[in-house]
Amino acid sequence: MHLSDLMNLDALHAQLTARHIARILSPDGRHWLYNYTDKATYAQAWTPETRQCRGLVTDRDGNVLAVPFPKFANVDEPGFPECAFDVIVARGANYEVTAKLDGSLIIMWYDDELGQWRCTTRGNFQSTQALEAHAWLSARQTWTAWPTPTPEARYTFLGEWIAPHNRVVVRYPTAELSLIGVQRIGGTTVSDLDDAELHRWAQHLDLPRTPRVHATLTDLRAQQQTVVGNEGWVLRWPDGFRVKVKTADYLRLAKALSGFGPAQVYDTLIADLAQPGVWAAYRQGLPEELAPDADRYAQGMREAVATRLQRMREQFTAFAPLLDLGRRAFALAVQEQPVADRPVLFALADAKPVVPILWKQLDPHAVSG
Repeated sequence: MHLSDLMNLDALHAQLTARHIARILSPDGRHWLYNYTDKATYAQAWTPETRQCRGLVTDRDGNVLAVPFPKFANVDEPGFPECAFDVIVARGANYEVTAKLDGSLIIMWYDDELGQWRCTTRGNFQSTQALEAHAWLSARQTWTAWPTPTPEARYTFLGEWIAPHNRVVVRYPTAELSLIGVQRIGGTTVSDLDDAELHRWAQHLDLPRTPRVHATLTDLRAQQQTVVGNEGWVLRWPDGFRVKVKTADYLRLAKALSGFGPAQVYDTLIADLAQPGVWAAYRQGLPEELAPDADRYAQGMREAVATRLQRMREQFTAFAPLLDLGRRAFALAVQEQPVADRPVLFALADAKPVVPILWKQLDPHAVSG
């Protein structure tokens, strides 16, 4: 399969240019890894291309070597109308339910040139989690049971790496890689193998797999508010459509562990003024469930600063003619204004930066909703 069989290359190029997709070259220069970016998440730029680029691996000629699951969302997640509760219910009840493990996605794919199975994570060829998962697999077996690609079938195995030191929110006592999905490339199509096939491959490769859960969507919605120590569940329909249901306890703990809230977002944005890139790094490290709130807080703060900046510029324009009469005349007029406005007006008169002043005066809780 070529990349052009999977997506429109012009649309892919447009998303790369917009920096909604990152294309990462492997350290040895032989492969590309495609992954959607934080900018795509912030802009909710969910096109077929951005959703598909979730750890996709090709060689330098564009031949596809690994196809992970496309991006899938939580029930009622903004920006994903197909995941609205009523829409999901209308799909019918012929879904499989598995536990959602709170670890790192590991993408297992075959490197034809080296004749070896490789492990990567969604955005990194050599992440700590990928290296640890590969070492764990190598210590467990000799790879002889793993299938060598043929023209009819090339497999991508997807697993969740959990370990005591790889904690996100849920704590796990031992390190383990659980099989969560299998994608089969055949010719120019990709098949998302069903639960029976997943079980067969887990047995064949001697891998644990995510536990099946016998519950309905209605059951899970009720348990969502009461179950503790569990990230949640994944529902999968026969066409490969997936949706996540996260527990309230998990979301609460995620916020508590990260110290997440308007004040933390505000502090990060302030730091980003002095050192661009701080916000991007912070945003990338957030659990995906907290990212929409972080974006909402940040947008509210940025809009508040922009609105006040416009107002202060208009106010300065009205006072600016006083500068022709001398600094004293301008200063006397400024002293009649609210205390917070005075340093901003003087900075505008002196052609100094005013945005840092506006940020420092901002009350993050007042504008975060």
